[in-house]
Amino acid sequence: MSRNFVPVALSIGAGVLGGYYVWQPYFKEMQQHQHQHQHQQQQSLNSTSTGSTAPQSQVPTPQEAGSASTTGDMGVGKAAGQ
Repeated sequence: MSRNFVPVALSIGAGVLGGYYVWQPYFKEMQQHQHQHQHQQQQSLNSTSTGSTAPQSQVPTPQEAGSASTTGDMGVGKAAGQ
């Protein structure tokens, strides 16, 4: 049993590191999207609490308009790290 421990531990470690490398761009994009969403909510709360009645335009930024999460392609065809 102890003979098989080292190869199993190495393979598990390689799988974890490989998964982190592959999924890192998606997690960063998701974190950035959540940060933008929270920032927009704070802005809307601040504008309503100050009594501003000016209409706010809802034009998406280029990052929001072209992000993989809104287009549904989820990065198909992209190399890792792009």
